[in-house]
Amino acid sequence: MRKKERQITEDEAYQILENAEYATLCTINADDGAPYGVPISYVVKNRVLYIHMAKEGQKLDNLKKDSRVCVTCVGQTLLYPEQYSTDFESAIVTGRAEFVTDREEKIEALRMLCEKYGLPDGGMFLEKKIEGGVDRMEIMKIPVEAISGKARWRKPKPPMPERPEWPAIH
Repeated sequence: MRKKERQITEDEAYQILENAEYATLCTINADDGAPYGVPISYVVKNRVLYIHMAKEGQKLDNLKKDSRVCVTCVGQTLLYPEQYSTDFESAIVTGRAEFVTDREEKIEALRMLCEKYGLPDGGMFLEKKIEGGVDRMEIMKIPVEAISGKARWRKPKPPMPERPEWPAIH
């Protein structure tokens, strides 16, 4: 890292990774070897990222040919337009994507994704969505091989925004 004063610890990078809303998954294009980046929804558990995808498409083709990936995410930011500058935090992960074949692990990954991005306490509605979708998609896991991060905060870092409270569906 060029600016060592911005380097953060691995634990801090994991915290950014766990709290960021979205990330970009970078793969190697199966057709021509060019870089290929796509925004993803993801969750992290025990230093493993889980993502879901359709059973066909460019992302899946790329990962079948070459499982190496890079995942980047940006946590909180604070713009200083008058200075043409930004305070920020970010993390970069490298690893190799693996197909999740165990149905229970797939269901757990989907449940975690639904809890992160969906309504809390989805009850039977959530369980029906998971049961209906688990066999119609691929779940990949990416054990973290390396992680790094950087941040710059000239002012105190703002508190994490609260997730909105939605009514429960049963």
